[in-house]
Amino acid sequence: MLMHQFLARHLATLSKPLVVRWAALGLALVGFATWLTIISVDFGYDTAVIDMPIPYLVAGLVIAGLAYLFILPKLIRQTTGAAQADIVTVFWLVVVAGVVARLVLFASEPMLENDYQRYFWDGAVTAHGINPYRTAPETVRSGGAPEKLAELKKQSGVVFERISYKNLTTIYPPVTQAAFAIAHFIKPWSLTAWRSVVMACDLGILALLVLLLRAAGRSQLWSAIYWWNPLVLKEMFNSAHMDGLVVLFILVAIYAATRALHLLATTAIAFAVGTKLWPALLIPLVWRPLVGSWRRLAFAAAIFTSLVVLFALPIVQANLDANSGLIAYAQTWKLNSPLFHMIEQTVQHLMMLAGWGVGVDQAANFITKAIIAFVISGVALACAWRPSGTVDDLVARVLLVTATLVFLSPAIYPWYTVWFIALLAFRPIVGLLALTPAMGLYYLRFYLYARGDVESFNAIVAWVIWVPVWALCLHDVVRRVQNPTGHTATS
Repeated sequence: MLMHQFLARHLATLSKPLVVRWAALGLALVGFATWLTIISVDFGYDTAVIDMPIPYLVAGLVIAGLAYLFILPKLIRQTTGAAQADIVTVFWLVVVAGVVARLVLFASEPMLENDYQRYFWDGAVTAHGINPYRTAPETVRSGGAPEKLAELKKQSGVVFERISYKNLTTIYPPVTQAAFAIAHFIKPWSLTAWRSVVMACDLGILALLVLLLRAAGRSQLWSAIYWWNPLVLKEMFNSAHMDGLVVLFILVAIYAATRALHLLATTAIAFAVGTKLWPALLIPLVWRPLVGSWRRLAFAAAIFTSLVVLFALPIVQANLDANSGLIAYAQTWKLNSPLFHMIEQTVQHLMMLAGWGVGVDQAANFITKAIIAFVISGVALACAWRPSGTVDDLVARVLLVTATLVFLSPAIYPWYTVWFIALLAFRPIVGLLALTPAMGLYYLRFYLYARGDVESFNAIVAWVIWVPVWALCLHDVVRRVQNPTGHTATS
């Protein structure tokens, strides 16, 4: 009887115009995931890049991103003042549509990305108790690796041949390696098994978002900013990237910090560092409330240091040489970052004016990265200068640090934006939301490269991606300065 009343109440709610609009948008999201899955068959390994329908993929990503940008935040604001029964119904529509869209993408072929092949290899190596930082796949191919690795190569089938940068050891830190190993234990060399791990992380992100939104006094409907983001769907569930793992640990840290569980928050940040190195920037925010309580601060520092040292051991034991993926990434990766390019070119110009001779390119690159590291660290410390007063305030500071990092990074891939999309549920800044459609243009890189046009991406497309985003972010900053008490979102 109670179940009948529950269903009757929510079925009646489904007929309301506002709820119908949400249902239509949810169907569009599932339709988008279905479309990605259908066209993904034309992006298989047997298809030459030049023959792939890349312009259709880019157009679809941009259109879906624009619909998300212009429709979803407005619809959330319209709904937050609705009857509670309507809000509950809409929330479950959001959850179900997001889950269905993700499950649909389980059947898709990853398009223009193959990082997951390295995940499979790393997961197998780690699951068999071998240090993944010690031996590059190329060494295994040439027969210079232990017999166990040679046997894994045989077992991997086509996976081994599809690994990129075989001459380099893995760039992924140990906590990420544990996630890869879990997928291997579920089912070796299986994309479905890995996507299941990604789905578990994503459900955890959704749950934490809902808890944090409630704690901040905001509607749980704002979780749709993440849960219905088309770029998240493409990068996490079609391309199968691992970046949701770092988001999960960061949200755990934020939730723990807002509950004054500072040791748990410290531990979560340490695990985030074990997933991607950059969350170390967030430790001043986590430790700020402990200033003045030096014994607790020292204990937290001891926990953080112990965990980071533990995670670093397999990397250090393997030696960081010329074949290290971590070293190669730090030294040479540069892509889709006009801001970094402008700073580097300015530094080069100034060095030449000063009469700098041989090695100006390498020196300018080093100096530029040092400048950027100083700026990002300064932003992180400035954000921690005063204690954060509310959940909303803490999330805003984490968002500022993370967005600064992404904007200034030498290499900016679409999946890097996943690091802060969840935080936009609290601060739906238009400039940052605009990265969802803008990053769809990134995939033109493959279209241009396949046709021998290497320069047009950096010279034209990257600027088309970033200039509107910078302009919108600058507009938001000016507006906030003029109206410091204003809010971007309603509860």
